[in-house]
Amino acid sequence: RRQTWRMSLGFGKVVQHTVSKMFLESGTSLERLSKAVVGDLSFYDHISQHRTLVGVPSLGNPTVAETSQIDATATIVGPVHIEADAVIAANAVVSGPTTIGAAAEIGAGAVVKAGVTIEPNASVVDGSIVLAGTTVPKGEIWAGIPAAFLSKK
Repeated sequence: RRQTWRMSLGFGKVVQHTVSKMFLESGTSLERLSKAVVGDLSFYDHISQHRTLVGVPSLGNPTVAETSQIDATATIVGPVHIEADAVIAANAVVSGPTTIGAAAEIGAGAVVKAGVTIEPNASVVDGSIVLAGTTVPKGEIWAGIPAAFLSKK
């Protein structure tokens, strides 16, 4: 009898978890649907724990110009200086200390290691990895793993 009671308790937890998840997913779907119906296509995920800008106590915090654009899924870690009109695309990761120049572009899924300088109007192509200590000169496009010069803009 005691074992049956324990099994039913474990089963109850599984049912509780499953029902809770079902309500959570239903609520999220309904919120998206209601926003689409009224024409507001923005969606805020209340559950996501992702933080775009991450400070490192021993190194410092990122500084971002107001006119730069950083995708919500990008991650900026430590003392990264991002200048005006720079664009950092989805799932890009930039580690500091690093400088991203004015109007520079970091492509989706690209990784920029610590100690990198991306000069103004330079671009790093999607999925590229820029190794530590590299300087991407003004107006150049770099691509690959590791990233290397591809062409001039």
